[in-house]
Amino acid sequence: MTRLNRLILHAVTFGALTVWSWRKWADPLVDFGRELYIPWQLANGKVLYRDIAHLFGPLSQYVNALWFRLFGVSVTTLIFSNLAILAATVAGIHYLFAVSCGPWPATAASMLVLVLFGFSQYADVGNYNFVCPYSHEATHSIALAVGVMICLYRGVRDRRVSWFAVAGVLFGFVLLTKAETSLAMAVAAIAGLGCAHALDRQGGRIARAGTAAFAGCALAPALGFVIYLSRQMPVSQAMRGLAGAWTTILGGAVARNAFYLQGLGLDDPIGNGMRMLRMFVGLALVVVALAAADAGWPQRLRISKSMSPARRTVNLAILISGLAALVMVSVVAIPWTQVPRALPLISLAAVVLCAAGFSARRRDRAAAVALVPLVMWSTFSFVLLGKMVLNARIAHYGFYLAMPATLVLAVALVWVVPRWLRNGAGRGAIFRTAATLLLVEGVAVYFGMSQGIYRRKTLRVGSGADAIFALDAAADWRGPAVVDALRAVEATPRNATVAAFPEGVMINYLSRRENPTPYIGLTLPEMIAMGEGVMLRAFETAAPDYILVVHKDTAEYGVPFFGTDPRYGQAIMDWVARRYTTIEVIGREPLREGGYGIAVLKASSTR
Repeated sequence: MTRLNRLILHAVTFGALTVWSWRKWADPLVDFGRELYIPWQLANGKVLYRDIAHLFGPLSQYVNALWFRLFGVSVTTLIFSNLAILAATVAGIHYLFAVSCGPWPATAASMLVLVLFGFSQYADVGNYNFVCPYSHEATHSIALAVGVMICLYRGVRDRRVSWFAVAGVLFGFVLLTKAETSLAMAVAAIAGLGCAHALDRQGGRIARAGTAAFAGCALAPALGFVIYLSRQMPVSQAMRGLAGAWTTILGGAVARNAFYLQGLGLDDPIGNGMRMLRMFVGLALVVVALAAADAGWPQRLRISKSMSPARRTVNLAILISGLAALVMVSVVAIPWTQVPRALPLISLAAVVLCAAGFSARRRDRAAAVALVPLVMWSTFSFVLLGKMVLNARIAHYGFYLAMPATLVLAVALVWVVPRWLRNGAGRGAIFRTAATLLLVEGVAVYFGMSQGIYRRKTLRVGSGADAIFALDAAADWRGPAVVDALRAVEATPRNATVAAFPEGVMINYLSRRENPTPYIGLTLPEMIAMGEGVMLRAFETAAPDYILVVHKDTAEYGVPFFGTDPRYGQAIMDWVARRYTTIEVIGREPLREGGYGIAVLKASSTR
């Protein structure tokens, strides 16, 4: 396949997936409203950490505020900016794998990013994709990490310190996003810099200078934000804001919550560990069986141009029949939603093999340099899975945490094993064809899951450039409730302030009503990190004119409904009960069993 054909394939796929999923990526209540509300407020002059509380780094919110200032405040602005970032990320991933593996494995990797992770939805809650992500820090950090690895590779290849410096700046920006991506990229960068030192034939001079340039330049983005924020607030407050993602994790209280323990797989470590091992062994057996079939394929059944057309047709029919039988059996035998559980062990194996391959090729500089992207990528993928190590999955946070490791698996199937077979007893072509069919089958399973959800997303929420599509009333109560809540809020004075909790800031954004407090979400992780007492004092100081109490089932966090337990929001809801009067209930009374609705409350002093 020529470079032009590969470009056309990617462009057509990108366009088709965009049209197929158009405006269906976001969730009407969960998370994405924050990704709209904060940059809207920053574009209007508010300052992060001073006027708006935020658990992650500042980069993404200020980048999105810049897009809003340049192109206008709307969902459409973020859609197109995120599509551009996704395209750049896919191109960068293709470049990295093409360097190490060639164009076909690179195409398989980049196409998987588009089809499996870029646009899809695998559960009723949206946002777990690259177009309307639950957190732009997740997608921006992946894009930046790809840039870091490209620059480090170029620095090793060209022996130019300037590439290491650019990589350092990009890594500094990664540090201003999410902690887990920052940690994974830090370890991958150490691996890349280690490769630079191993290959430096000039007494380590360039490698040492490159490492120093990387480390020094990595400090620049954080220093720039400290200087900016310290002009708006005390330096200590600015530093706490920048370190918020790290302190939340290191503090431990959030990380020990049932939700995150389940996500890690630590709710059942032995059971989940065995499931991971079983999937890894199962995949290994599939690889061994296909490799044996490739190596043992009879010579008389080979397909060659020197054969007569009749013999070639018969042999081709036999091969196709065998592959078709493989596909039919695998549809029943392979639990595709459980296959990702094996990714931590697969990526760990890739780290070991890539490091060994690099070490074996150190005397051949060109061959060793070509392996540098794989060394960094496999390291990055393994560390990034730490947040779901015993419960790896493509759905939910897996759209960015499991994506790198999934590409490692795909490249191993379509390039590493066939290459080994071609150099040994087998031909590789049969294995590669069978592995490609299995990958296509797995993708089809996940694509069908997304299609099943997207075909039910027919309800328009918001209007014009802010429109998104949500699940219809027969499938989910939330979209219709948001539509009705917008109607209720838009009937209030234009200058009225509104708070929606424990979540629901999407309503603030779509109605363009400000929350007068810094706390735009009162989810359990936010309350643990910031403290209910601090939040309550903020509401007492700047009481909203209206409050929307939005139903949310918090069983996944191991606590009762918001406001019904001293551990979660009871003090705030007691204050609300004293100060506010319910003027409308949309759907059912919220925060009770079966309470799928939103209550609209008005402050007793509001006229």
